[in-house]
This record gives sequence, C-alpha cells and structure tokens, in this order.
Amino acid sequence: AVFPSPRQLLGVDAFDGLSDVKMTRLHGIARAALDGTLDAERLRAMRDDDALADLQRLPGVGPWTAGHIYYRGAAIQDALPTGEPRVFHGIAAAYGRDAIDVDEALAERWRPFRMWVSVLMARHLGRVGGWNNPALREERVAAGKKLGRKRTRSTRAA
Repeated sequence: AVFPSPRQLLGVDAFDGLSDVKMTRLHGIARAALDGTLDAERLRAMRDDDALADLQRLPGVGPWTAGHIYYRGAAIQDALPTGEPRVFHGIAAAYGRDAIDVDEALAERWRPFRMWVSVLMARHLGRVGGWNNPALREERVAAGKKLGRKRTRSTRAA
C-alpha cells in the first residue's frame, strides 16, 4: 500500500481505526507538505537541531516523528540519530556487546553514511528479537523527553 499524496489525504475525513485527533494531525502534515515545510531540500539546508525543532512545531510531531521525517524523509546521509535508543541497542547487538555509549567513536568509521548504517543497525535489532523489548519502551520515552528538552533549549537560544 502506498500512503496517499497530501492532496488525497486532505480529501479523507475519517479512516477506520484512526481517531479524529490523528486525522486532524495528518491533515496538518499534508498542509505542511503542500506549503513546503516538509521540502527535503529546505530541511537539508538547515542545521540538524534547527530542522528538528522546526518539524516539532507541527501539531502532533514530537522528537521521534521529527527525527523520522528529517533523517529518513529528507534523506540525510551522514548524521547519527542519537534520539532513538533502538539504533544503539542494534549497534550493541551487532558488535556483540551488552550496551554501547552514545558518545562512542565507533560510528565515525561509517562516515559518510552514518544514517544508513544506523538504519541497518536498528533493523538488525529487529531481526535478533530486541525491537519490542518492554524495557526499551521506557528508555525511548525518557530519550524523547530528553530530546524535547534539548530542542526547546536550543530553539530558545536561537
């Protein structure tokens, strides 16, 4: 199945299993796509923190969603998505470690494709069965809150 275009999405008033709030948020994303807010070139021209903060101004877009839009949707090649713990759990699993430090220089070897290696590492975590680890949900929530605070501070300073 292919996700509908922004114009098609704006024509959908309801969808089975989707709340009115989520439908409203999807309409907001569709309008943002049409007005150029989600333009990949525009986002790539911004600093990472600025692009992520800008995306989080959209209704319903928090740190996780902003990261996915920016890193995957705008096709950022050489960035390390440090807000997603699954990436680092995947790296640890791939390298046979219990844990890996976010600040570790290991990812420097992956330049200029750190983002895409990170995607593969997260997929590896899914293959080895760690994707749905219940403890990971709590870790993701905590990381999201930390990212939200960091983005808010960097936006205020700008």
